Amino acid sequence: MEIGKKVVEIINSLGYRGSHEIQAEDFEWMCEDEAVLPFLDWFCSNVNPSLIITSKEMTEFSALKAAGGILEGAQLEQALQSSTNIEEDDLTEDQLKKEIAELQSDIKSTKKRKEILIQQRNRLRFVCFLKGTSCG
Repeated sequence: MEIGKKVVEIINSLGYRGSHEIQAEDFEWMCEDEAVLPFLDWFCSNVNPSLIITSKEMTEFSALKAAGGILEGAQLEQALQSSTNIEEDDLTEDQLKKEIAELQSDIKSTKKRKEILIQQRNRLRFVCFLKGTSCG
């Protein structure tokens, strides 16, 4: 019966509209079933008013959903992965500066490589032109 009383207290604290009509005795049958006791124990230990979504929160969610601002599926997974990566990359200022310098160096070398490849492509096109063949 102790669990029934606790369940009623929790339901009352959640602001359920008809909670004033609920009595601990209403849950007596549930307490008699051993299979239900683990759920009731979990319910009493975990459910509290801080888990209830307010009317204001529901309105804000509806507005966000209508504006297309809710991430789902692949978008949500991608956002979660990038969020996880950010948390793992807690770098000091010096480490961050070093990484930026390395990335800038990579950009320069990649640009140089691109220029070389463009020059090679242009040479090949010219050779093909002189031979009168198509190079694709």
